[in-house]
Amino acid sequence: MIEGAQLPAFTRLVMGISDMVKNNILMTMGILAAFVVSHDLCPHQIRPPHLGQVQLKVPVIGPVVNKVAISRFTRTFGTLVSKCVPILQALTIVKETAGNVIVSKRGRRGS
Repeated sequence: MIEGAQLPAFTRLVMGISDMVKNNILMTMGILAAFVVSHDLCPHQIRPPHLGQVQLKVPVIGPVVNKVAISRFTRTFGTLVSKCVPILQALTIVKETAGNVIVSKRGRRGS
């Protein structure tokens, strides 16, 4: 690297966010804890509909949320089918286990 050259904008942004989190660790932990508690206490039927979309669009968290929802769906669906629950009934049950409103709605397109 050339001495005195400026870092790319994205790198500066990430470093700035890192410094802000590091310098305000108590506030960061408080905001994170408040988000987790409010997310867990609020049933998904009354959560704002855009929250699910936001969760899926966040760069690092979005793919994880999507994979967790798919994992819950497949695990629950497999258990229900192995216990001889009819497939249509099993699909109706598992759409509520996804944990994300947008992912749950994806399953309702055909109904």
